[in-house]
Amino acid sequence: MTQVLTETIYLGFEHENLLALMTQVQNAGFDERVTVEERRGLRAFFVARGGYIEASGMNAQVIEVPRVTCGFHVFEFEDKLGQFR
Repeated sequence: MTQVLTETIYLGFEHENLLALMTQVQNAGFDERVTVEERRGLRAFFVARGGYIEASGMNAQVIEVPRVTCGFHVFEFEDKLGQFR
């Protein structure tokens, strides 16, 4: 009987990370730094045969993402959330 009660209570507290269903989530360690690299500058042109194509200057920027804690309270079922993807 104790095992049944324990499993029932445990399943009541077990949940899926709903935020990961809606966006990309990365869990970092306490001392880890999370960065995002962004590349810009590539341009595309419509050119006639034998035409000249200008050179594109590419650059990259690395941005450190600050540590944040995200909290949420959801009272809908997972299958209903799937329609928002």
